[in-house]
Amino acid sequence: MHILPKRRRSSGPVHIARALSEQIAQLNDPNCEKKTDKLLRSIEKHLEYARHILCDVDDSHQLFDKTNPVSKLSTEFAYARVLPLLITNLHQLTFESKKKVSLIFINLMKRKIGFRSPAAEVVQKNPGMLMEMLEGYECPEIAPFCGIMLRECSRHEPLARALLETDQFYNLFTYIETPSFEISADAFSTFKSLMQNCKRLSSNYLQSNYERFFSYFQILLTSDNYLTRRQALKLLSELLKEELNEKVAERFVADVQHLKQIMWMLKDDSSLIRTEAFEIFKIFLDHPKRSPAVNQILVKNREKLVMFVDEFLNVAKGDASAKRDKQAVLEKINRI
Repeated sequence: MHILPKRRRSSGPVHIARALSEQIAQLNDPNCEKKTDKLLRSIEKHLEYARHILCDVDDSHQLFDKTNPVSKLSTEFAYARVLPLLITNLHQLTFESKKKVSLIFINLMKRKIGFRSPAAEVVQKNPGMLMEMLEGYECPEIAPFCGIMLRECSRHEPLARALLETDQFYNLFTYIETPSFEISADAFSTFKSLMQNCKRLSSNYLQSNYERFFSYFQILLTSDNYLTRRQALKLLSELLKEELNEKVAERFVADVQHLKQIMWMLKDDSSLIRTEAFEIFKIFLDHPKRSPAVNQILVKNREKLVMFVDEFLNVAKGDASAKRDKQAVLEKINRI
């Protein structure tokens, strides 16, 4: 529950933006005599004023009113460089202030003028903000807040493109492999969002960067972390089944090494890993453009595959649908 500080005249949109800009500047001024803890409390107070206006005030009846405090605050935050300042100095703020910044950021990103998102335009004009949020995974204190803001950015195609086209995008694979479960899980969520929120952009990216992307994706498929391997397999299956990724899937199933890896994962100790791997194996079976080398391996291992499917798809008595599915898979293997 948010308890709004006692309201004053000075808590209007223009004052809030100006106060935050000045106080963050003081935070970075080594000659500032004001005590840091007092300054941080004041920043937190003004962020709460801003959060209240943006998140708690119903402005649906004032959308075109220039005196609308929500619109005024949105404008001040978007164009008075308050957002870049908050992102750059996020690590210096209190925990509560970090939460408020992420809430304010997401609220502003969702607000539109026609088809435009002023906040997204600010981020696009300040690409350093994206890099600072991405590098936030290197600081546990701000990683979750940076993650949630990055995932909101991934919904905006220009920002998703900016992230995908930078070399720093590949740092996500390192962050996913970090020993910290919280950071690893959050980084994977951001990675998945970038791959799936703007599907046409993602498809074009995968086609243009196929070799580099899948060389890094191997890091996830061969991870020592069970959850990372399982999530990576599930995401891979979803990407290969996506209609827009038809050319990517065609290239993937033509690669013998990919087939060998998936067949090896069919023998994993974890039944859930085997299940996810089997979904990808079926893509190899179903695809009409398998390479001769891939076909040769499937033929060579036909008997083992039949035995595996017969045991793996242990159909319960009376489950007619599962029985038909199992029979269909076995027929595909025998027809190779």
